[in-house]
This record gives sequence, structure tokens and C-alpha cells, in this order.
Amino acid sequence: MNNLARLAGVFVLAFGITVGIAFVGGLILAEGTPENPDVDREHLAFDNVAPGDVQTDSAVEMDSDEPENTVVIQLGAPTADPIQDPLLGITEAPSLAQTSSVVGEESVTPLVNALLEQGHDIEFAASGGQDPVGQPGMTDGQPSPLSDQLADADAFITFEPGLLSDAETEAVSEFAEAGGRTVIAADPGSPADASVVGSSHGLFVESGFLFNMAENDNNYLSIFAEPSGQSELTAGVDEAVFRTAAPVGTTDGAPAFVTDEGTERSVDGETDSYGVAAVNGDMAMIGDSSFLIPENANAADNSVLIGNLADFLVTGDIDEEAFEPDIPDEPVPPAEPIPPEEPPENDVPDDEDAPEDDEFPEDDEFPEDDEFPEDDE
Repeated sequence: MNNLARLAGVFVLAFGITVGIAFVGGLILAEGTPENPDVDREHLAFDNVAPGDVQTDSAVEMDSDEPENTVVIQLGAPTADPIQDPLLGITEAPSLAQTSSVVGEESVTPLVNALLEQGHDIEFAASGGQDPVGQPGMTDGQPSPLSDQLADADAFITFEPGLLSDAETEAVSEFAEAGGRTVIAADPGSPADASVVGSSHGLFVESGFLFNMAENDNNYLSIFAEPSGQSELTAGVDEAVFRTAAPVGTTDGAPAFVTDEGTERSVDGETDSYGVAAVNGDMAMIGDSSFLIPENANAADNSVLIGNLADFLVTGDIDEEAFEPDIPDEPVPPAEPIPPEEPPENDVPDDEDAPEDDEFPEDDEFPEDDEFPEDDE
């Protein structure tokens, strides 16, 4: 009997607990099941890639002690249609019209401040944007503003090579060939424009952008890059973070920076280690400009890379005579037209030279008609 009582007690207790759980669960479910929030896809746009977790000191320092140099900077233009991720089907026709991350003077303050602190001069470029008429660097027969600036410059950096006119592109190439240090920040979206500028030194950009799903700085578009050898850009850099990178190559030697082997390219999904920066002579090409803006300058060793870039710009040796656009000191006014010579006056005999009336024969001195011989005579 006692055993039955115990079993009955256990049963009642278990039943009570079960009912209690069901009652409490009912109260919880009565509040409604929370819906899954919409997936925030804004992070897929390059403009919204935020700084990640890899942070270091952001102070930019230069090692060179070069005397005053003039650096001309061409800024990028903002875009209303940022690149999105085609692999996730966010857009049916993904735009590849991405422009530079550097779209205002404040965007390059880490680089500019480092140069100014060393006593160098900064000029922001004004692009003529017209096709040449006459010699390279000419627009409408006159030197373009950029060509004029390069004539007095030691270095040039462009964040939007697509803004250069054909004349300015040729002027930049001649500037680099004369020893003027030139840097091309070739963000994804316009590989042809950057490759045209870099072709004189064997530098080019491939189409698409790079991403890494496994190794990244808080976002798969924020990829890591490491030096692949020794160059003026790699000194002291163990790792850099590029947030909007395009693949960069060179026909002479190896890239200066490469990605990890798990990096993919957007246009074909091919996984490989890609070059993202290269240097050849007096020209350098970097497949990203985002590392320069203030919020990214303190990621990994980006500040060291910016310092190396500043040193590269001011340590060239330009041959000013080799690059000297034909710019007249003052416009030469057109010469006054020379009036045509007056035609020579006809020779009219003076009155004294004219024959007197008595010198002309009288009518009676002419022979009569019968005095002329007949035809048969």
C-alpha cells in the first residue's frame, strides 16, 4: 500500500510539473514568436565597408629628408552607384563604375599632413578634360591646367585615372618617363583607364574586385595584403588592409603586395593569391585607395604604408629638361596685316613728249585711192 501511495505521489508530481511547463510555455508563446529581422545588405556596398578590428598606431612618419618637393594630387569623383556583390545576387547587373574612396581633400589628410610636416608643397590638380589639339598636354591649342602644374612638379598621384583626358594621360606618362614620381590608385571599376596610364611602365589592373570569406578584417571585402618582396612601398610593413581592392599586375618582375591564397575575384570566383600593388621605376600602382583615408589609416600597418608612399613620391629625380611643355610666357598677339603694295602707275608720256599737232600728217598728205596699186598689179 505504501508503494502504491508513493507511485501515485510521483505521478501526481510529474503531472503537475508537466502542466506547469505547458502553462508557462503557453504564456510565452502567447506573446508571439519574434520574426527574423531583414538582412541588412548595405554592408555589401563598398562605400559602407567600415574599419575592422585590426588596429595599430595611426601616426604617419616619413624616413626621407629630401628638400622641398611639389606633389600634385588628383582627387577622385563620388559615385551614386557603388559596387555590389554579384555572387549573392544583390543586383541583376552589378555596376563596376566604382570610383575612388578619396573624393575630397579631407580624405587624404594622413598623406598630406605627413608631406607638409616635412616641408613639401601640395597642389590639387585641375583637369582640363579635353582632347588634345596640337602637342601632348594641350587643350584647344593651349596647355591643360594639369600639364601646366606638372611642368613645375616633382611628383603626381591620381585617385581617378578615368578623369584624365587623352592629352593629360600622355603628359603623365611623359612626366613619369622623365623621372617624375607617379602613383596610380586604381580602385575597382575602371581597369582600362588605369592600365592606359600605367602601360608606359608595364603596370596594369585586371577587372573585378577581390574578397576573402575566410581571412578578412571584419568584412569579406576588407582583405589582407602582405609584401611579396623588397620595394620602396614594403619597408616595415608586415600586413596592410585594403577594403576595396582590384587585382594589379606588372609585366616586369613581381607585385609588391599580394593577398592570401584564399582570395577570390568577383568576375569569375577564381581563388588565388592576387597582386594588389606593384612598382616599376618611377611609377607605382596600388589597387585600392581606401587605406589612405583617416578611418582606415590606423588599420594593421597602413600608416607605415602611407609613410612609404610619401617617401616614394619625394625621392625621385626628375629631368626637368626632358619634361618641359611648350608654355609661352605671354600670349603673342597676332601681327598686324601688311597692306598690299600699290600697283605701279602706268607710264603716261609728259605733255612735252607728246607729238605736236603739226607733226601728224595732214589729210591731203595721205595718198588718194587711185594712187594705190591694183591687186592685179
